[in-house]
Amino acid sequence: MNEIKPYDPSKHMKPWETDINSKIKERFFSKIEKTDTCWIWNSVRLTGNYGYFKYLGKYVRAHRMSYILANGHIPDNLLVLHTCDNPPCVNPEHLYLGTQKDNIKDKFDRGRNPNVNGSKNPVSKLSENEVLKIRELNKEKYSNEIIAKMFSIDSSAVSLIINRKRWKHI
Repeated sequence: MNEIKPYDPSKHMKPWETDINSKIKERFFSKIEKTDTCWIWNSVRLTGNYGYFKYLGKYVRAHRMSYILANGHIPDNLLVLHTCDNPPCVNPEHLYLGTQKDNIKDKFDRGRNPNVNGSKNPVSKLSENEVLKIRELNKEKYSNEIIAKMFSIDSSAVSLIINRKRWKHI
């Protein structure tokens, strides 16, 4: 009879998630300042104020490394999210696994999504009044191509505005 072998998650781990010895753990924890709540990463910080830890020649986000040290493997399709909304925090009690969808929902639920609709968006080419004018010109039977030339935008952008796929807030 075939013997059922237990699942070994280390077979699916990235190289930096296996064989973490005590020297590496000591180096990792030497870069942390523990407060009453968060454990603040006090070494390299890059994009978004997230900490980075060099392991096996690669930079790994410090909160991911903390999660690995505390819990083991992180499946490929999951992110390590914070309950504390503090990017340099590496306290494993503040970290949990979730999907990108969970991360976006969490961002909205916690009010971390600034209102960047319309002309408040720094890359917007139009104002709210210009969008209303585009819709008005469409009702007057101007073609998308002519409207696009009038506002120096692409005709596909005109179509998205008219069909309320863009600028739907007005």
